[in-house]
Amino acid sequence: SGFGMLGNQYYVEAVRDLISMIEHKSIWVFSDEISKVVDVFGDNFELPIRYIGDIDESASALLEVMRYGKSYVIGNSSFSWWAAQLRYKREAHVVCPSPWFKFIDSPAHIIDDEWTQVPW
Repeated sequence: SGFGMLGNQYYVEAVRDLISMIEHKSIWVFSDEISKVVDVFGDNFELPIRYIGDIDESASALLEVMRYGKSYVIGNSSFSWWAAQLRYKREAHVVCPSPWFKFIDSPAHIIDDEWTQVPW
């Protein structure tokens, strides 16, 4: 109950902020609920959007693809956090929620100093 679920508005605003700062050619959205995120992202951006669900039913293959990102908008999940932490391009911009959790204290040192924190 203390974790808090990020709303659609967080993701849409975070992506808008990111693409206003850095030029992008496309947006890749990783989710295990593609039909729901298509409704959220569908008409909100002029860039082409690629939706990526399971890759060969392998979490490690999915994480490997995520590591190639140019920029990241991550949720307060360990999976997206690991993708950002293990990214190949260390200069890649990372946007994350602040606070990490809605109703409990955030873990110490979970948000890197260079990450952009977006209130939710």
